[in-house]
Amino acid sequence: MKAKLLITPLSKQTLFLPRTQTINTPTTHIQTCASPIDDFIGREGVFIRGVTHGVDGVTVKVWDGEEFVTETVTDAQGKYVAGPLAPEGQYKLTAEKIGFNFVSVDDTHDFEAVVLSSLTVRILDESEQNVADVFLSLSSSNQYRNNTVTGASETVFNNLYPGTYYLRALLKEYSFTPNAQSIVLKKGENPEIVLRGTRIAYSVMGTLRSLNGAPEEKLTVVATGIEENSYEEGSSDAEGKYRLRGLKAGNQYAITVKVCFYVFFTN
Repeated sequence: MKAKLLITPLSKQTLFLPRTQTINTPTTHIQTCASPIDDFIGREGVFIRGVTHGVDGVTVKVWDGEEFVTETVTDAQGKYVAGPLAPEGQYKLTAEKIGFNFVSVDDTHDFEAVVLSSLTVRILDESEQNVADVFLSLSSSNQYRNNTVTGASETVFNNLYPGTYYLRALLKEYSFTPNAQSIVLKKGENPEIVLRGTRIAYSVMGTLRSLNGAPEEKLTVVATGIEENSYEEGSSDAEGKYRLRGLKAGNQYAITVKVCFYVFFTN
């Protein structure tokens, strides 16, 4: 059976070019040796040394232009050594670790570390249960913006710079206390914010199907208040399912579909 082997010589001091070569193993019992490959040329390599100011476990990546060359990890003192590298390379470095942002120090291979923060948001109803499908918007004055929809548990915003953030929660069926608030995050803080939701409206859900049972998608479904002038609409998804939000308790609604050439019946 034919197979490919990747040959990569390694040394702590010597740089080999080419870095790797591929050879094919023999395909028959008659051919017992693989075809010869070119020589590896060893040369003295250069090393890049630096520090991340006491942060260990930082992945430092070395790039030559847009080409990735190698990577290393800082030790317990935040020091690293990358190499051996070709002397003629035009290298740039990046540093990565969850919870930190690293800024290179001018004219050195060192990095300044900025400890990032996180924010956990929990939204609870009157029975202390998590409220799902809430639209959460987190923004700041430094052009940060993150919009998300809550799931069945808390929502966590990671990798936040120190500063002032603005949090807002929206869901038609609920009012929230507070509805919007300002949060000041300091370096390395991980606070938890709890919003209280009070139900003020309800939803109706259903499925649109044609007479042959196939789902109908991208159709507009409308709920019109019979006793008061209220109006809500939504659209059906690929499975024909729709959801109309913001319907007030005690009111009667007529559910209709805005589409030509179709007549739908409720059951």
